[in-house]
Amino acid sequence: KPATQAPPILKPAALPCPMAPRRRTMTPQPKASGRSQASTLPQDARRPRGVVLATPAETEALGACNSVGDASSRAGAKPRRLTDCCCLFVLLGFSCQLAVLAARGRRDGDLRRLSHGFDFRGRLCAVDAAVEGAYLHWCSNNGVVQWDSPICLQACPSGGESITCPLPMEEPSETAQHLWDGSVVITRTTRQRLVPRTATPTESRWQFCVPQGLGADTA
Repeated sequence: KPATQAPPILKPAALPCPMAPRRRTMTPQPKASGRSQASTLPQDARRPRGVVLATPAETEALGACNSVGDASSRAGAKPRRLTDCCCLFVLLGFSCQLAVLAARGRRDGDLRRLSHGFDFRGRLCAVDAAVEGAYLHWCSNNGVVQWDSPICLQACPSGGESITCPLPMEEPSETAQHLWDGSVVITRTTRQRLVPRTATPTESRWQFCVPQGLGADTA
């Protein structure tokens, strides 16, 4: 018998993706009296306006086309990789240097200098042994705040208290003493008076006594 050939397997041709279903326009129906109005209207007219109607076959075809389109768009994309290698090394270098400076400052310095104030004599409030107050206060002289001569207090004044405030420093005086071996000893003396004054109302902000109304005129 002659050899019989198997019938070729026919593959279905690729069908184009169907377009999205168009919006169906509905013509207004005349009003009917009684309860028979809803029954006399066609089924499409019972749906609200602007609703897209699609059959289950169209919905399935659209979903398949969307998945194929997403796969084709990802196929041509380049793989993700690091693009700023140099900037990354610079950032790491600065971070390491900052950590070294922070460790050295903690070891050799005093971090309380960042949060506590200094009085007019250079003493750190609530840190140095000769200073008891923890709040930094600026005295006022005839309504003018003396920003260059702060003092340390135990609490921020609310107004009316008597506090000791420094006056502006006088010009220093010098004396020279000549010794027998030809050397000279220079003695410099500075004088500054402290006088009692009536405190003005202040507000406590962290460990600083800020005068009330500061910046209100410029706001």
